[in-house]
Formats: sequence, C-alpha cells, structure tokens
Amino acid sequence: MVIYMSKYILISGASSGLAQTLIEELIKQDYIVIAADIKDSLILSDKVIPLYMDITKEESVINAYNEVLKITDELYSVINFAGAVILGSMVELSTNNLEKIININLVGMYRVNQIFFPLVKKAKGRYINRSSEYGVLD
Repeated sequence: MVIYMSKYILISGASSGLAQTLIEELIKQDYIVIAADIKDSLILSDKVIPLYMDITKEESVINAYNEVLKITDELYSVINFAGAVILGSMVELSTNNLEKIININLVGMYRVNQIFFPLVKKAKGRYINRSSEYGVLD
C-alpha cells in the first residue's frame, strides 16, 4: 500500500511577485507551500500556509521554525526570495542602508538556511537562493 505524503516547501519573501508566480506553479503540482514573509501572503489556497517570519531577527526565524514543526518535520525545499535593494553608489549609500541590505540579502538568507537545515536534511531536500534582477546592475 502506497501512502501519499505531501511535499512541503518553505518560501521566504513569499509576497514578492516572483515568489507569488512560483507559488501558483507549485500548488498546481500538488506541493504545499509555507509562505513566509513579514507581509501577508496574497495567494489564498488550502495548499498555502501563511507564516510570519522576519529574516532579520533570529528569534522570528526560530519562532517560524517551531511553527513549521507543528505542520511537518521535513521540507522538500527552502526557497529564499526575501531580499532588498537600495540603489546608490558607494559614496551615496549610507552605512545604515548598506547594513540593512547585507542583513536581509546575506545574513537573513544564511539564518533561514541554517535554522531550517534539520528539516531539509531529513527530506534530503534542496535550497534555492534566488537573487534579485537588480543583481546584474553595476
């Protein structure tokens, strides 16, 4: 007898346009998406579980991890869409803005990947770290 088990995918930055498009595709393919963001997820579906998570705060990511554990003990994938861009040259961009970008785009992604690792490892899952289209700007 085969027992069907849902595959859960966590997406950070789930309210962004690119993430929303991916979520639509994933639910068509029968995945259950845990849509994590500091904003509400826009897609309402029985296959989308909204989750508050501020990746700049370790306590928030740990709380999100504990909430996910109430749903599943493994993640097929963690897909990081959370990110920020503040345009400006090296001499125009304030140190505070630079620190904000680094904390979201680098440290935040690292924090999510590290904290959720046990669930990804158990499922022999994958990480996908998505960069902004602004990443190609000089």
